[in-house]
Amino acid sequence: MLALRFHARDLRYLLDARRVVEIVPQVELRPAPGAPEAVVGVLDYRGLIVPVLDLCRYVGKGECAKRLSSRIIVLDVSLPQAGRHGDHASGTLLGLLAERVLEVERVDEAPDGAWEPPVDEAHEALGEIRPGEVTEQLVRIEALIEPGLLHELARAAAAPDGAEA
Repeated sequence: MLALRFHARDLRYLLDARRVVEIVPQVELRPAPGAPEAVVGVLDYRGLIVPVLDLCRYVGKGECAKRLSSRIIVLDVSLPQAGRHGDHASGTLLGLLAERVLEVERVDEAPDGAWEPPVDEAHEALGEIRPGEVTEQLVRIEALIEPGLLHELARAAAAPDGAEA
């Protein structure tokens, strides 16, 4: 699998690159009414409303630092359609704010025991862990946020002056 590597403070993560639609600079976001704490706002991405989740907040490390290498990774949350570009809709995309979004590498999908289950419930939602000199965790996008909530957030953010859509 081709994987994008990024960080949340001192923690390293990998993400299946097939889920990545685009990587954009960290920009100012609009408020996201009714969003969970880790959702820091919404991004107007090519005319679509995309909720943005701060990975550092999600894993309890405060807010992602404003670095030159901090980026918003626009992800397709509908895996069967992943890789189709240009026909997305609000509610099928999620922005993931992360630090040091720097490289893509090839990793083995099933390397005979090299991946281990998460160490506790707090990390379980993110995915399996690859131990080594530096531990990395595979992010499972579908575990980050409920798909129904993505649709609700996109709808609420698109409504004029906070009115119900």
